[in-house]
Amino acid sequence: MLERYFSPADLTTEDTDHSPGTLSGYVTRWNLLSHDRGGYRDLFRAGAFANLADEGHDVHAYRDHDATVYLGRSTNNTLRLATDEVGLKFSLDLPDTQDGRDTAALVRRGDFGGMSFGYLANEYQWRKLEHGPVREHLSGQLVEISVVFSPAFDKTSVELNALDAPRPEVLASLQDWLGTPRRNSAARRIKLSEIVTNHTM
Repeated sequence: MLERYFSPADLTTEDTDHSPGTLSGYVTRWNLLSHDRGGYRDLFRAGAFANLADEGHDVHAYRDHDATVYLGRSTNNTLRLATDEVGLKFSLDLPDTQDGRDTAALVRRGDFGGMSFGYLANEYQWRKLEHGPVREHLSGQLVEISVVFSPAFDKTSVELNALDAPRPEVLASLQDWLGTPRRNSAARRIKLSEIVTNHTM
């Protein structure tokens, strides 16, 4: 199942001769705990985006995860991704289309709240930290990145609005840390996030 993660980010643009601008920043940073995703948190380690080492990997860039608002892709080098000691950084040449020009203008005005990315988890492990259960991602596939608006909610609400319901095996693997009341609470929060998402669409 494709999971999505929101990360506040400082986005910058540079003027170019061939596009409305080049957008750059960090998609996510290593070793930072996510907000509560329904009874647990996520954390990404360096190396979590294993497919970026594969020749010919194809990652798309969108706005607000909307595939109809296409901004670039890695196979034609309009989207460039690289990892360093901080996290996963990107550079995106915006297309000379209405969507590209609008995105550039909105970034310059400061309308976007950060980045989000779609991810397929392959290898992870659970850890019990002071914050509670944490899913530590070690390896997986980056599918797409999106520049996203900051909704009129606090960051926790943004996370709840963006999360996908955990797979049954994910919830089952939390059995050691989450008793029945906590799992029921997680289910209620997931349901609430679905209601908020559907209501705001």
